[in-house]
Amino acid sequence: MKEIYKKIIDKLFSQQAIDLFDEHNVRPVRYVDLYRGQYLNYENFDVVALPAVLIEWSADLTDVTKNESIITISLHLIYEQVEDTSNLTTHQENALKFFDFIDIVHTLISDIQGDGTGKLKLRRQEPAELDRPGIVHIMHYEASYYAMEEDKKETFDYTNEGEGELNIHGKLVERKNWRGNDYDFEL
Repeated sequence: MKEIYKKIIDKLFSQQAIDLFDEHNVRPVRYVDLYRGQYLNYENFDVVALPAVLIEWSADLTDVTKNESIITISLHLIYEQVEDTSNLTTHQENALKFFDFIDIVHTLISDIQGDGTGKLKLRRQEPAELDRPGIVHIMHYEASYYAMEEDKKETFDYTNEGEGELNIHGKLVERKNWRGNDYDFEL
């Protein structure tokens, strides 16, 4: 996850990002951090420079036998909105720049891929509810995730040949001491 997080930051502050924001006359990202409920509990956090992107993530194991997971990366895009977006305003075009901001951020991060992950794919987007003026738009991305693989054979206890001997007579197994433990084996 650290690699993906750092790649998102690198991409949002790259020369490509600066050029795209300039081309569309949109303010560029000024702050990136992990999401910890900052805009919901703003009194508990320092004021951040806007526009900002807060990154939240989770992982769901999808195939235990292959250590496959799906990661979900949610980007909370915070955009200060002080202008009227209604049909009555004369400044509507400038007020709707947050849509361009959303599109540019998506363009920049949609090709990010890390070691052990697939490319980020947009799965859902939605506005966040706020109790004050402003705009927060949440974009949810998914990618395959193999970065936390573990060697399955290390999860089992194995014995070497010859450590324990079993004498089989008919349908019963004779009790033997195996590694200091007595076990009854049945056929």
